[in-house]
Parts: sequence; C-alpha cells; structure tokens
Amino acid sequence: MIRNFQNKLTATGGIYEILAIATPLILSTSANTVQVFVDRTFLSWLDTNAISAAMQAGVVAFTITSFFQGLIGYTNTFVAQYCGARRYNRVGHAVWQGIYMAIIAGGFILALIPFSPLLFKLLGHNIAIREGEITYFNILCVNALPALCTIALSNFFTGRGKTKLVMHITLLTTVTNIALDYIMIFGKFGLPKMGIAGAGWATVIATTIAMVLYIIVFSNAKYRKRYSTIAGIKPDIALFKRMIRFGLPSGIEFALVMVNWTIFLTVAGRVGLVEMNATAIATQMVSLSFMPMMGVGIAITTLVGQRLGENRSELAEKTTHSAFFLMLTYMTVIAILLVAIPNILMFPFEIGADTEKFAILKPIAINLFVLVAIHNLFAAGFMTYSAAIKGAGDTKFVMIASVCVDWCCVAIPSMLILKFIPNIYYVWSTLPILAIVASFVFFLRFKRGKWKSMRVIEKCPIVATTAP
Repeated sequence: MIRNFQNKLTATGGIYEILAIATPLILSTSANTVQVFVDRTFLSWLDTNAISAAMQAGVVAFTITSFFQGLIGYTNTFVAQYCGARRYNRVGHAVWQGIYMAIIAGGFILALIPFSPLLFKLLGHNIAIREGEITYFNILCVNALPALCTIALSNFFTGRGKTKLVMHITLLTTVTNIALDYIMIFGKFGLPKMGIAGAGWATVIATTIAMVLYIIVFSNAKYRKRYSTIAGIKPDIALFKRMIRFGLPSGIEFALVMVNWTIFLTVAGRVGLVEMNATAIATQMVSLSFMPMMGVGIAITTLVGQRLGENRSELAEKTTHSAFFLMLTYMTVIAILLVAIPNILMFPFEIGADTEKFAILKPIAINLFVLVAIHNLFAAGFMTYSAAIKGAGDTKFVMIASVCVDWCCVAIPSMLILKFIPNIYYVWSTLPILAIVASFVFFLRFKRGKWKSMRVIEKCPIVATTAP
C-alpha cells in the first residue's frame, strides 16, 4: 500500500509532476484572488455599498470578456499539443493568432463604454450602487485589451509547462496592484481620494505592466528560432480558423457560465441590500477557495494536451486521476475551514466597516459559508474532468453540458425562487446542486474515453526544430 501511494506521488503522471507545473499557477491564481480580495476589502472600509458596486460591475465586465478569455485561453491547448508532438516551430504561430484575437476583442469591449449607463439601468441594480458600477465597469473595459493580450502571451509558457515565469510576473504585478489600490482608493502620498475609480485604474496599470513584461520575454532571442516567436507574427488564416473552431465552444461555454453567475448574483442582490452585501462577502470566499484550483485545472489541460500530442492517452488518464485526488484534498481542507472558523475568515471584512451595518449582514454571510463549503467539495470533480477533456479538444461537449447544467440548476431555479420564495439561502442552495450534477456529468464523459482519440492540431507532419 505504501509503495502504491509513493508511486501515485512520484511516478510519471503522479501528483509531484502535476504540482511541478501547477504550483506556480496555483500561486499565480491565488495572487490574483488575493488582489481582488484586498481590493474589495479596501472598498468595504470605504463603504459597504462600494464593495457591492465593485462586485456587481466586476462580474458584468468579466461576463462580457469571458467569451474572449475562453477563446484566447484555448491557445494553451494548441501550444501543449504542438509541444507534445514535437512541432515546436508551430508554437509561436499559435500564440500570435491568440494575440490577434485579443486585439480584436479589446477594441470591441472598448466600444461598449457609451452603453454602460443603459446596461446597468436594465439590470435593475439598487440605485445606491449604480453610479459606482458604471465607473468601475468603464475602467475595466479599458483593462480588457492588456488583460486579453496577457492571456495569449502567458499561454506560450503555460502550454509548454514552463509556469515559473508566469508566477513571477503575476506576483510582481499583484504586489504593484495592491500598493496602487491603497494609494489610489484612499488618496495617499498627495494623490486625490479616488475610491472605486482608484481600484479600477490600479488594475489597469498593473495589467499593462504584466503585458509589457510578457512581450519582452516572448521576444527573447532564445525563443525566436526554436518556437518561431517572431517568424510566427504573420497571420496564419488556416491556424486562426482552427483555433476558432476548437476555442469557440470554450469561449461560449465560459461566457454562458458567467451569464449564469451574473443572473445568480443579480437575483441574490434583489432579495435585499443586506443580502447583496452578504453575498459579496460569500462570493469572495468562493473565489479565495475556488480560484487557486484553477491553476491545477490549467496544469491538467496542459499535461493532457502534451500526452495526447505524444499519443500516450493512458498517461493522460493517470494524470487526470492524480489531479482529482489533489483537488479533492484541497477542497476538503477549505470546506472544513469555512465551517470551523467563519468568524476568523470574516475578520478582514469587519475591520474598518460600519459596526451596526456589519452586525446585520455578518450572520447571513456566515450561514452562506456552509453552502460555499458544500459547493467547493463537489467542484473538485467537475473542475478536474472538464479540464481534462478540454485538453483533448472535446470543447463542444463541455459547452453543451456546462450551459445545460448551469441554467437548469442555477439560473432558472434562482429566478423562480426570487419570484415565489425570495430567500437568500434558497437562492444560494442552487450552487451545491450545480456542483453535484456537473461532477457526475463530466466524470461519466471522461470515463467513456472518447477524448482519447481527439486532437486539435493538424495531422500533417511539420518538421520539428530543437527540443524545448
């Protein structure tokens, strides 16, 4: 038994191999989550309505950009499969197609700024937070271009399994963002107090720095010959179409999942202003516990892509099961903490907040932590197995299954709850149901094994350059 456990840890496709790639990504996604957490915490000190405005506007902006994030983020799978098949000279071409998608998408999102007042009026959010929502949303639209370009460029490293640089850049820009948050939100060192606008512009500055750093490294001479990072700048229409073909379902799935999440938060907000503020805090707990595992998800997609590029589907399967064990262990620990020490987890939000207002929403938020814990436990399943089949190219199934499960378990039920039984706990209870159903759906799809014969890269052989 001990020998089998050691094999699960150290063998190819084991936990150590996953952690070698995933740990920097876990730290990166954790850093991003901490940045948002600090951002929201600072805003909660400023005004409880400010944190709700930032959360709501942030979700709407993320929902709009999520389609492009899913599409552009699928560059990772192309890079992984090209590397697995030793077609290294195609890697730069794939990354450049992702950059072109980012430029087009960034321009489109900028064009939405004039329509933001109408958008938030139609969403029907509380008028007390609407002005802050519009301000924050408009600034996040400016952030879209550097953010999407950063995704495309970072895939050059994550797709090859070289994730330490991603971690270093993310940590650097996260520290920068947090420092700028404090300075610009509260007006330190002679700057005016900018409030929620300061939080937005701090994000834009930090994201732009990240983009510039990636461009510098991506253009380095050591990558030019091996991966065609400069030669690949010419538009490749055939590859662009192929990336759209496989990435489009991923983008649609991500966007509709976010629409579902937006509906959920909108419904929760309409139950009442106190419930909205409690939801904002509970949502941060979802992010703090959920987002670090996104790093493991990227590692799964990368390793599955590489294994299939090598035509080693049995190793891809072993890697996925090892990753599930890792995810489930982490989510179990987080679930225990959410239930056992909720007051400690609430403490950062409580500092500097209005005592009377916070005393009303605190017990509601703590009760929501229990539902967050249940959701996270089952989320380990659908995060693992959906990431695996995405790494193979089974994006159409992921899109259809995700949308059906999300809307049947959350969007539609939550709207019905609001209409007939407007209770915040009933609304939040839809999330654990979603996680349970999605876990079984994606596990069964993975078990069937259709993904083992899938590839996203073209079949025609391309002469390899040197090894990475």
